[in-house]
Amino acid sequence: MLIHNNGVDFITPLRGDITNFDGSGGERIYAKTFADENFNNKHSKPGTLSMTNFGSNTNNSQFFITYIELPFFDDTYVVLGEISSGMDVMHAIMNQGSVTGRPKTDIMIVECGTTNEN
Repeated sequence: MLIHNNGVDFITPLRGDITNFDGSGGERIYAKTFADENFNNKHSKPGTLSMTNFGSNTNNSQFFITYIELPFFDDTYVVLGEISSGMDVMHAIMNQGSVTGRPKTDIMIVECGTTNEN
């Protein structure tokens, strides 16, 4: 998946664009958007992973990672999880951002998956 990044000082928006391949899309394979799940988790620390949206119940395949605490994002953006290690990698991705939204170099996420906490 090609990642489009126009990093700013407090978040890195990462657009998983499987439709237009230029960062302007974000449709999922099952439906264009999906509903907000809940707002139980908060943007209380750096490394929070959240869905982007265009209003209530308009989540898609785009997401962002925070670099600072952002309490004013609470109850607007659904928190998916957090980065437990590797923030240095996120800073490296952020440094590839540009004003056009196209990274200075291609950024690829490979061999990713989910983990189960025991």
